[in-house]
Amino acid sequence: MSYKQKRKEIREPDQFMKASAEYWALASANKKLIVSVAAGLLALALVIIVFSNVSKAKTQASGEALLDALTLAERPIQGTPQALLSGADLPAFATAQDKYTALADGLTKLRVEHEGTRAASVAAYYLADAQMKLGKHDEADALYEEFLRGARADSPLRLMAIEGRGYVAEKRGNTDGALAFFEQLGRDSQDDTWKAKAAYHRGRMLVLKGQKAEAAEAFDRVAKDFTKATAIVLLAQDRLALLAAEGVRPPAAAAAQAAL
Repeated sequence: MSYKQKRKEIREPDQFMKASAEYWALASANKKLIVSVAAGLLALALVIIVFSNVSKAKTQASGEALLDALTLAERPIQGTPQALLSGADLPAFATAQDKYTALADGLTKLRVEHEGTRAASVAAYYLADAQMKLGKHDEADALYEEFLRGARADSPLRLMAIEGRGYVAEKRGNTDGALAFFEQLGRDSQDDTWKAKAAYHRGRMLVLKGQKAEAAEAFDRVAKDFTKATAIVLLAQDRLALLAAEGVRPPAAAAAQAAL
């Protein structure tokens, strides 16, 4: 019987009470049977209590292990602005390779030692990210996909995993695949910042596909439709400036230029 089923039994005591009443009715004429049944019911209750406590302890241990592993992600890399800002508070890694190798090793160990826990499932996302940084694109994509299969719809990491799959496809040279993931990112998000990121990524992919006029229009829409996503708007405006230097402008701007 699974943990969820046992939890369901605890939440629904009617069945337990019904079974108990039936046992007592059958045993009413036999004192020895009464004692045996009582002992059996007590043993069942103790098993449920112990199982619940063990599960809670396992969940807590796996969660603490995940936090410990992710402290590696906070440590800076020597020579970076993060290292200068952190001072001596956090020891710096010599190289990015060292950092993401250590992170990948720690998360892999966690997933083996705490297999089947929620923490192990969440670790799949962070391990995917580390593997992508290490250039292990096949492993990264498989882990992002694994995470997404088990992720709740409201998980804040879900959109990040979709974006991660887009980056992996882009690094593999699969521009159409990356574009599909970034468009999914826009459809699945209810947040304007994520929608702005998705639209910006779409523009980038259109540039890579050689569709620069369509890309200019996409960047222009980012700047006009998502004014509160300041950082992304600035990136879109930079892209528009680069395209304009090549003589490529959004349709409205091109029409205005032609009218002069």
